[in-house]
Amino acid sequence: MSQTRVLDLINKGFSQKRFLEIYQKPALLFSTIEQENEDSTVETDIRNITDTDILSCMEQPEAPAAKFTNSRIFFLEKSCRSPQTPEIILGRDKTSDIIVSLPSVSKRHAYFVENWGDWFIVDNKSTNGTNVDNTRIKPFERFSLRDNSKITFGFEAIARFFTPVGLWGVLCLYNGLNFIHTPILED
Repeated sequence: MSQTRVLDLINKGFSQKRFLEIYQKPALLFSTIEQENEDSTVETDIRNITDTDILSCMEQPEAPAAKFTNSRIFFLEKSCRSPQTPEIILGRDKTSDIIVSLPSVSKRHAYFVENWGDWFIVDNKSTNGTNVDNTRIKPFERFSLRDNSKITFGFEAIARFFTPVGLWGVLCLYNGLNFIHTPILED
């Protein structure tokens, strides 16, 4: 499972073409505060990224949104922790592909699946439910995701879903000075 911080990606200063060559999977963007545990990093506080926050970045792209620079980005890819299933599992359990250690997140809370380039989330009959853009997902129902879909896992874990192109755009909004925006040309 590939995980990084927004600041790390911003500081690399990639062109759009290079960014999309390297990061080909969609991602979840969590805003977090980290607490070091004995042997692992635990996500302890996940805050909402509101549409107002994103709009304020759009209005002033030259001013970095400092509160997002330590946000965690989890790319949707399988980890070696749960190789027996094709789905990308999110939950508290240590065998999950994306581990979110918060009390309101179930051990195997939800999972992500891809179908011909479209991405879906499925609530795995979690105790506290999963919402996408304020719509409660029924257990085991596939729910389509789009750029900037707001996903709530339980009561505390809030993330935004982004395709690679969408994530590039958001990173440019956070700190437009460190990225070189070049359109992708069709061959």
